[in-house]
Amino acid sequence: MSLYMREALAKWAVFLFAAVLGSTGLTISTYLSLVYVAGDLPPCLEGDTCADILTSRYSHIGPLPIALFGAFYYLVGLSTAPALVTRDRAALLKGLIWSSLGFVGAAILTALSLTRLHGVCIWCLASAFCMAMLFALWGLAASSQVGDAPVLSRKTRLWMILLPAVSGLAEGGSLAVGLRTSEPSYDASALAKISIEKLVFGVPCPAKPAATQTLVFFGDVECGACRYWFPRIRLRVDRTSGIRLVFRAKTAGNHDNGLRLVRLLMQLPSNDQDSFLRDVFADESLDSEATHSIIERWSGMRIADIPAAAIDRRLQDDIDLTRSLGILRVPTIVWVDSSGRKEVMSARRAYARLAEPVDR
Repeated sequence: MSLYMREALAKWAVFLFAAVLGSTGLTISTYLSLVYVAGDLPPCLEGDTCADILTSRYSHIGPLPIALFGAFYYLVGLSTAPALVTRDRAALLKGLIWSSLGFVGAAILTALSLTRLHGVCIWCLASAFCMAMLFALWGLAASSQVGDAPVLSRKTRLWMILLPAVSGLAEGGSLAVGLRTSEPSYDASALAKISIEKLVFGVPCPAKPAATQTLVFFGDVECGACRYWFPRIRLRVDRTSGIRLVFRAKTAGNHDNGLRLVRLLMQLPSNDQDSFLRDVFADESLDSEATHSIIERWSGMRIADIPAAAIDRRLQDDIDLTRSLGILRVPTIVWVDSSGRKEVMSARRAYARLAEPVDR
């Protein structure tokens, strides 16, 4: 095969790879945009906190979802992709600049999700992987000889290829790990030893004295995935006889709104706690304004005069229980059947095991 033919094949290979990455990213961004407009959430792995991220203040600019800007980025990127074959110097520079903007934007959003939201979104990682690899491909194309000289200096070319390539590999690795760990982890021996009475000691939603099975929902009222799944599971439990739902709070120490609400929950009479949780989980997002509004509505109710130390001890008991069971993330469901057998599962699996889907 001649040198010219090998170079032509290499150019087309880079172009086709870029087209696949761009099309994949465009599909993801378009899907997330449509889901956002519909007010729904895409399927998420239980451990990747994508519900938190996709409903956070970083998920949109005004009324427009960030994913919509991603779709625009991929559309423009696909329109510039022919330069990877023609190797026109001006077009290569434009494509390189455009791909660098996407790479930097994806890096910023990934950093925000890790530092501010303390989690990752599997959909966002997939898109970030596409952007990183696209930047690497444009860097590779820019390292080629165009006319009398390369488009970029040798040192710049090296960084243009290595930086996004390493970033893409890291994001790809995170994707692979996330896909393998979609079910919550737990300590089987600790679960077997704990008594059912201690396990199900939580807030019944609502109380069902005749129930023979119990779903223990370990969750955080500020967790986006918990806010998504709890009302849906609750609705199916309400429509299923013989099964009751118990809520146990696993509230993170840095979730101030959640701590305020859980403290109030523990001060309410047992017959009011169920209604309070319905109010708390009524929306899929919770900010300081919503928290203040809920507390204001419920502060006039009969509140037990429980010492702060006792409330702190109850909160710590729930946290210690989840730690002893090896439950590191929420939401996590422990299903106790009529024979006393305990099974840990994701909220999605518990939801599927309950009654047939109902209209939301």
